[in-house]
Amino acid sequence: NIDYTAVNLTLVKISEEINADLNSLQWLLSAYVLVWAACVIPAGRVADLYGKRNTLVAGLIIFMLGSCLTGVGQSIEMLVIGRILQGIGAAVFTAPAWASIFTLAPPEKQGFVMGIIVSFAGLGLAAGPTLAGFIIEELSWRWIFYINIPIGILVIAILLLYSPKEVLDSVKEKIDYVGSLLLGSGLCTFMYGLNQIEVLGMHSYRFWQVIGLGLGLVVAFILWNRRSKTPMLPGHLFKNKPFMAVTFGSFF
Repeated sequence: NIDYTAVNLTLVKISEEINADLNSLQWLLSAYVLVWAACVIPAGRVADLYGKRNTLVAGLIIFMLGSCLTGVGQSIEMLVIGRILQGIGAAVFTAPAWASIFTLAPPEKQGFVMGIIVSFAGLGLAAGPTLAGFIIEELSWRWIFYINIPIGILVIAILLLYSPKEVLDSVKEKIDYVGSLLLGSGLCTFMYGLNQIEVLGMHSYRFWQVIGLGLGLVVAFILWNRRSKTPMLPGHLFKNKPFMAVTFGSFF
């Protein structure tokens, strides 16, 4: 979360080193968000099938590779590719991170540990710009990305040393690739449309085309998900009132 808000402050410094216009630089923010939104739910399904710890470690490795590539990047294209990798890595480790913390805690402590994580998540978002300013002033904007690598290595080491191995089912359910494609492309297209409001204009025909396509793909996913033998989003989830209340609260 520190990294998420810290990147905003790097744009001016990056533009001084790498020749790119504002719309291109904006993709350093947008690429991460779009890929995360498209991949986070399918990645949660992968964690169900292959184990939370394995998926968490894999996501951290992908995130670290993306951080390294963004840090060493000498062109806007390389920086954006690095941010895409970061978004994929973050999507892969998000669900198993929360699930691992919740399931490894005893029932009477689950609310407490989740409260700690939410508190630190908020602190990370708030502290990002301040720490980014310090790092840019004292080191370089590249260290905003490099710093993820030693932290990631530390987390992986703790997971391998202290997190218990999971017993996986010998018979695995199949991943719904069609559903994953519909949901991922729908969310990504819709988020892209929202992200390009300033470029396309709210009253432009193209903007509403992109938004309509994104919503259409999401509707197609909902219809497909209802018929799928291995639904990515179980229907009973939407009947869970506390879950839906928290979801709407988070959205607004």
